[in-house]
Amino acid sequence: MSTNKEKRFDRKDAEKILGATHKDGELVFLIKWKKSEKADLVPSKLARVKWPQVVIDFYEERLHFGPPDAKGNAKGDDKRANDMDVDDNSESGEAGEADDANDDSD
Repeated sequence: MSTNKEKRFDRKDAEKILGATHKDGELVFLIKWKKSEKADLVPSKLARVKWPQVVIDFYEERLHFGPPDAKGNAKGDDKRANDMDVDDNSESGEAGEADDANDDSD
């Protein structure tokens, strides 16, 4: 049984996903429609069922694969979480001890 939200998009053909965000705690896609300049926010669960190839295309456009660089990141990565320098001791409460050991100001 279709909900009103699903019926609203029954006759529409998705051209492409322009972006994604959260609305009311749910992932939604901003979908541009074929033969129209309009776009609507559509729940991702609905989009995955009705237009799976459009959803796949959206994610593939944002993934970058290639041989790893010296740090182990795929070339072409947009330098987000993979390039963050993390102090391995920070979780154990020992952050800063390495700096203290090299401090020659005594």
